[in-house]
Amino acid sequence: HRLKGIGERRMKAAAETDPKKHACLVYSIGSNGNFLFEDSVRTEIGENPGCEIHTFDPTGDFSRRMKNPYGNSYYH
Repeated sequence: HRLKGIGERRMKAAAETDPKKHACLVYSIGSNGNFLFEDSVRTEIGENPGCEIHTFDPTGDFSRRMKNPYGNSYYH
């Protein structure tokens, strides 16, 4: 599933048809401090506690910039 307006960054979620109701796991590789993709995913999944967003970025420590209002986002 590719979110519109996010360019080549892709969302791969292990979810059924409605990610707001089912568990999902999202990986983002190389944010470079830009969390628009993660923010868009968060909008799609809402407050679903069964979904996790993992961002992997070796370019720097941008963990303080990442929003985590539901406690389900992780920066590596």
